[in-house]
Amino acid sequence: MGQDYVTKRSARGDDDSTYEDYDDYGDDSDVFYGEAYRTEDDYLEAPEAPYVNYIDEAAMSDDNNAGHHNTISATPSSTAMAITIDRNTAFSSDYYETTATLLAYADDMDTCVNQLSYALDQSVEKDPSIQANSAEIQTLMTTYAGCKASVDKDYANKIKQTVGYQQAYFSRAKQCVSRYDS
Repeated sequence: MGQDYVTKRSARGDDDSTYEDYDDYGDDSDVFYGEAYRTEDDYLEAPEAPYVNYIDEAAMSDDNNAGHHNTISATPSSTAMAITIDRNTAFSSDYYETTATLLAYADDMDTCVNQLSYALDQSVEKDPSIQANSAEIQTLMTTYAGCKASVDKDYANKIKQTVGYQQAYFSRAKQCVSRYDS
């Protein structure tokens, strides 16, 4: 006599977003992601506490405080700069808007890099022996520098408003693009 099994899919129905169906990836199992680590309301129970991202918070929480997410026992030097704002600030519409602007800034800088990369590829395809100091390459680099300067100018006022982790995001975006400057 066989036993009937109730699958997660049949038990939950198709509208439960806490499961993900991996059929498209060749796996017929469902994965339950579980409840959220913490809701926004839970996080804002201590609105004046420092805003710390999940990775830093996990690194800073000591084992005695497990489950008490509003307690930070230490501040590693790598995150000291980031903990400059409170949770209310980090969940404000201004903070979200500035973060969205930073993402747009990074996208626009990526566009400058992609345009340069494409133009360099075309130049090398046309003349495999082209030199970096050739007039054609120098013109491309000047165009690239102008593109970056334009993006920096367009975002200058909003970049000045960055706080906390946003400052690190901006620095990383600049460092990434700077690899293409020479």
